Amino acid sequence: MQAKNHRNGSGKRRPLRHNDAGLSLAALRQRAQERAAELVRLARETGEHAVTDRKARAAAHLSGVSVAVRRAAEKLQDQDGGIVAGYVEEAAGRVEQVAEYLEAREIEELIDDAADLARRQPAWFLGGMFLAGVATAAFFKAAAPASDSAPDVGAGPNHASAANGDAERN
Repeated sequence: MQAKNHRNGSGKRRPLRHNDAGLSLAALRQRAQERAAELVRLARETGEHAVTDRKARAAAHLSGVSVAVRRAAEKLQDQDGGIVAGYVEEAAGRVEQVAEYLEAREIEELIDDAADLARRQPAWFLGGMFLAGVATAAFFKAAAPASDSAPDVGAGPNHASAANGDAERN
C-alpha cells in the first residue's frame, strides 16, 4: 500500500496522517449538519407561511359564508319565517365567530386549542372533524371543473362497434 502525500504550508510533501482525514471528515460533517439545519429552517418557514396563508384564506371564506347566511336569514325574515330566521341568523353569527377566531390566533394556539378540545370533549372533537371533512369534500367537489366534455368510459363509436363485433362472432 502506498502512502499518500499531502503538501504542507511550505510546499513540501508530507505523508497524510489519520488525524488529517479525521479533521476533514469532522469539517465535512459539521458543514453537512449546518446545511441540514438550514434546510430544516427553510422548510419550516415555508410550511408556516403556507399554513398561515391557508388559515387567512379559510377565515376570509368563512366570513363570506357568514354574509351569505345572514342574507338568507334576512330573506327568511321577510317571508315570515321568524323562528327559522332566528336560527339561521344565530348560525351566521357562529360562523363569523369562527372566522374571527381563526384570524386572531396563531397556528400554535390553534393546535393547542384543538388538542385541549380533543382531551376535554373527544366526541365533540371527532364530530367536528367529521363535519370539517364533509365540508371540505363538498368544497372541493363544488370547486372542481365540470367534466361535461369528457367522454364516458366505454362510450363512443369504437366501443359500440367492438361490442357489435363480439356479438356477431358469437
